[in-house]
This record gives sequence, C-alpha cells and structure tokens, in this order.
Amino acid sequence: MKKLTCLFYFVLWFSCTYFSSAFASNSISILYDSQTNNSELMTGWGFSALVEKGSLKIMVDTGWEVDKLQHNMAEMGWQPKDITHIIISHWHPDHYTGLRYLLKKNNSIQVFLPKDHSFKNSNNIQIKTVDGHLKIADDVFVLQTIPRKSGGGIKDELTLAVFTSEGPALVSGCFHTGWPEMIKKVGELSEKKPYLMVGGGRFIDNTESELNDIAGELQRLGLKNVGLAHCAAGSLPEKVFVKYFPDHLIKAKLGEVINIP
Repeated sequence: MKKLTCLFYFVLWFSCTYFSSAFASNSISILYDSQTNNSELMTGWGFSALVEKGSLKIMVDTGWEVDKLQHNMAEMGWQPKDITHIIISHWHPDHYTGLRYLLKKNNSIQVFLPKDHSFKNSNNIQIKTVDGHLKIADDVFVLQTIPRKSGGGIKDELTLAVFTSEGPALVSGCFHTGWPEMIKKVGELSEKKPYLMVGGGRFIDNTESELNDIAGELQRLGLKNVGLAHCAAGSLPEKVFVKYFPDHLIKAKLGEVINIP
C-alpha cells in the first residue's frame, strides 16, 4: 500500500511538472512602467518586462526603484528564483538598477549586458557582454544595435528577439536605434514580417507629424502589433498609432500580460 501511495504521488508530480512545462504559455508581462490600470501595483519611471518562452523566463531591463520592482513581481506571481536570463537593453539607471538585487536573490541567472556597461561582477555571475547577435536558445536571440544620436549618450543597445510562428517579437527598453531601423535589422535574420514590438521609443519627444511618419513607415514595413510602453507611451503617440494599427495597438502598461504565439 505504501509503495502504491508513493507511486501515485510520483506520477502526479511528474504529470504536473511535464504538462505545465509542455504547455507553458508564451507571454510578455510588464513588471515596471510609469502607467498602470491596476491600483495594487507601484508605478515608476523605467521599464521591465518578463518574457516567458517555454521554460525560459527572460527579463528585459530591471526598472529603477528596487522596492517597486520587488512589489510588482510578487503581486504578479513572480519571484527572482523564476528568472533564467536578464537582458539590460542599455546602460541607463531606469533600466539597470534592479539588476544587483535580482542577482543577490538568484545568482544562477545568465546576464547579457551592452558593451558600455559598468557592472562590477563580484560573485562569479554568468555575464556576457554582447557584441553582435547572440543566440540564447532555439528561436531566441539578443540583438545588438547602435543607437541614433538621440540615444542619451549610450554607445550600444540590446533587444530581445523571439522568433514565433507568426514572425519575430521584439522587446527593448527604449529602442534608441529607432523602431523602423530595428525592423530592418531583424529582417536580416528572418524573412517573416515582425509580429510584435514592445517597449519605449522616445515618442514622447516627437511631434504629431513625426509620429505619423514613424507609424506610417512601421505599417509599410509590415509590423503587425504595437506595444507602447515607457517613453513611447502617452496620449499623443496613442492618438497617432491607433490610426495605423486600429485593432493591433497594445497599451503595454504595468501589469499587462501580452500573449505571443
């Protein structure tokens, strides 16, 4: 009887583990942003998103105020121990400040940093400084690009690219490279039109005419879905982009979970 009981619990554990992994959803959870529709979450200037791709849990940027990141992760059901990888898109404090906190809680995380970072690795953390394009896993890449002059003094920038059945999904903190330029860059690796872009873009600095030019070019380049977050979000960018992507504009605010193929 005891053996049968042990066997039952083993089969139950194996089934839960295997099937939860096999059928894990692919998604992008916004963990840190200045806007939210959820009063239980804590807003702040900066960006962080957790991309779930099968067994991979990849965080893109780590926000600015650690207490807010910690609170939001817990509220949304995530812990540092869940994270497998961290990508810092560029070396600005509203994108990298939470990094050291997360590594203190989980030193097995693999970290990918831009070349101009100043992070001091004192605990033998697995850190890669990205120069070019780097494959993390099947259909998952870190892309390195050179920002435009408006890049706030940064010398290079990283973007997470997940190649889905419906085209690449791109996530980055600010896309200082430029959204259209980023689509052209990922086109070097995939013939499919981009499925989704999520992140900032300094659109809050653009005029309405400039935003129309950007949105129109993104539409011509075949972008299917737009997720405005951080410095890309705001009433004017939303007003313009909804004209070009009426059914495919996502307000990627703190607390939102965006499903991907």
